[in-house]
Amino acid sequence: AFEVITHPAKETMDIWHLLDSYSISEERQKKSNALYGRGVYGTIKSPSDFSSWRDIVDNNFRDILECDGPDEYEEMVKYCLPLLVSESDAYEVSVRETPEMKQFKHGPGKNINGESLNQPGKPQRDLWVVRVGGGDTAVENA
Repeated sequence: AFEVITHPAKETMDIWHLLDSYSISEERQKKSNALYGRGVYGTIKSPSDFSSWRDIVDNNFRDILECDGPDEYEEMVKYCLPLLVSESDAYEVSVRETPEMKQFKHGPGKNINGESLNQPGKPQRDLWVVRVGGGDTAVENA
């Protein structure tokens, strides 16, 4: 995936499309891994804030990790892509609801199925959703 994103022939628009989940329909969203709404998922933590790649996988994919196991996600956490975005486009889902979270009315810190981001006895997660282009699918970049 990293090679696809960094390929010199890729346009900015193509890269955002690869990173974004806007193409998921609402009915499929509840069955997908976009459990906090449409957008680019990540963390504000540095890779060095985690003790291993498995901890990064747990932070980013805990909701779906139990089905597949951590090895399925190792490739997805090998690289860090820093994003510089407007504060209004970034949702710390434990504090601020995405539009989809508001739609399902479970409140901050709960996904669209009503499940908590953090569970007692497990490491606290830092999960952010970045939405670009406002309410439509148009992407705006500097």
